[in-house]
Amino acid sequence: MAESLEHSQDTSRNRIPVNPNPEKDINILLLGETGVGKTTFINAFANYLTYNTLMAALSGQMQILIPCVFSVADRDTHAQTLIKVGSHDDNEVCEDNGKSQTQGCKSYIFSIGDRFLRLIDTPGVGDCRGVEQDNKNFDHILAFVSRYEHLNAICIMLKPNENRLNIFFKYGIKELLRHLHVNAKDNVMFIFTNARTNFYMPGATSNQLRILLNELEESTQLQVPFTRENTFIFDNESFRYLAVNKVGCDFFKDHESTFIDSWKKSVDELCRMLARIAKCDLHIVRDMESLNEAHQLIRKLTRPIGEVATLIQENIQLAEQHKCKVSANANDITPSRLPQKTAKVVSLEYPRTICTSKKCSTVVKVNDEMKMDYNVQCHKHCYLKGVEQEVINNPIMKHCRAMDKRTGICKRCSCEWKTHIHVTYEFQKQLTYLVIDNEQVTSSSQSIISCIDRRIHELKQEEQIILHICTKLTLFLRMSSINAINEDIVEYINHFIREEKEKGIAGDKNEEIIHRLESLITEYRAAFDLINSNVINETDRSYTPTIDEIFTCKLQLFELPITGKYIEDQVESLNSNQINLVEQREHYIDLPQSANSSSTMKVLKKVLA
Repeated sequence: MAESLEHSQDTSRNRIPVNPNPEKDINILLLGETGVGKTTFINAFANYLTYNTLMAALSGQMQILIPCVFSVADRDTHAQTLIKVGSHDDNEVCEDNGKSQTQGCKSYIFSIGDRFLRLIDTPGVGDCRGVEQDNKNFDHILAFVSRYEHLNAICIMLKPNENRLNIFFKYGIKELLRHLHVNAKDNVMFIFTNARTNFYMPGATSNQLRILLNELEESTQLQVPFTRENTFIFDNESFRYLAVNKVGCDFFKDHESTFIDSWKKSVDELCRMLARIAKCDLHIVRDMESLNEAHQLIRKLTRPIGEVATLIQENIQLAEQHKCKVSANANDITPSRLPQKTAKVVSLEYPRTICTSKKCSTVVKVNDEMKMDYNVQCHKHCYLKGVEQEVINNPIMKHCRAMDKRTGICKRCSCEWKTHIHVTYEFQKQLTYLVIDNEQVTSSSQSIISCIDRRIHELKQEEQIILHICTKLTLFLRMSSINAINEDIVEYINHFIREEKEKGIAGDKNEEIIHRLESLITEYRAAFDLINSNVINETDRSYTPTIDEIFTCKLQLFELPITGKYIEDQVESLNSNQINLVEQREHYIDLPQSANSSSTMKVLKKVLA
């Protein structure tokens, strides 16, 4: 049996009022293991602001910002009833099955006096899909947060009475603190949820937390405080009681006084917490360890490097063909006009999911050039979490709305998710001509051939620089325990090899391009294996790149004379799309007018003034 409240007041608005003082925003990041209660906390927060008491909330309209689902048991029959509240949201998996419900970061903005308070909801750590999913979730969280200038608080949410160091302790807290700047330690807050069952005390969890923090201090010399001043005890079961009543059930009517007390205690803790946060110095996000930035940068370079590596091979082939024609004194060319391809980045109006299978693509001829036309757009407006990472064969594509979640087959084109790519821009190439300056060479074919050879040498030189930088990026990821090898780059080059083969079937003379791209992958793997072996055997630790060197690598790529601009333009396009993603995931909460005069709102206005 399931009871649901599908539509309460729709309090969220995508159109956020302009804030003239963004530096006054209160930005609060919520982190915790799957099922700790972040969603309930945010929903309860909206109701605490709106109503003075639980009784007032019971007679008013319930505020539901995020859909949620939970089970309650009849105390007499023990039969389970599923309670669902809120409207459908693609970001939330509303299943009472232990899975992480929040699929991507979202922020909820409340207006309190002349300030905005932003609660940043995040996917749970300790996801049932494993550590690999946790890695992706952390990447997404850190990329999302990087768009804000500051954080006021980093709230680690915990359940009381944890008697062992579970995955959230072993992985989640350590991973979080690894990415924070040392100055953030005083912005860390601990929130204990569901505390009514433990007499509003943290219980055994406090012992495990102290063990972990002591271990961290010993290994990193970072002392994160854990005191009453930065610890807050909540019980948001009063929100669940409110939800149960709103769908017409009265399972816990006899315990109403308990939930009234729970509401009051939680509101008092909320006011105390915000008073503490208001006193903290801002944690400037750019002060976070640049390790996070380095990881994000490497992921953003994946597609640009693949695109430019292919462009280089195409231009080498054009130069070689022109050289042969000049040597043969061909009549159909102007020797001093060297054909070369240029490119431009065209941002799409919306991110989209396209299919790259043979069935859903064709080779077309445009201006005497063969190109692939991916003519099936399976999801035209796709704001899939992870949109900033344009990679091939990414399992995250399984979660695109176009996919059947059970089979992984696209509902639009009937192809597997593996053939789909999430794109935010097009890399459009066109054939142009590089004019060889007659003042630098004579009209003899030998002089022109020398210039063509120099151009080929310069292209190959840039190719080797890119190859060397790819090896460094991959080694950095390996040393950071992210991936053994950056297969994303290989996947993209393999994608372009498949494109070239399809064009070859259609009549394009591109065997040499295919051969060179395949050789590039072989060289890349060999270079990585050699350097990796040297590092492991500690024969030469100088191979190991530092974080600063990763950003130097980016500048080296951007400054390449021929192809650097193309790489830079693509990375800038990805940065812009990442900002747009954050805007899509920001929701301004338009609370009822009565909320302005609630006792909680009055206290918070005074605290944040």
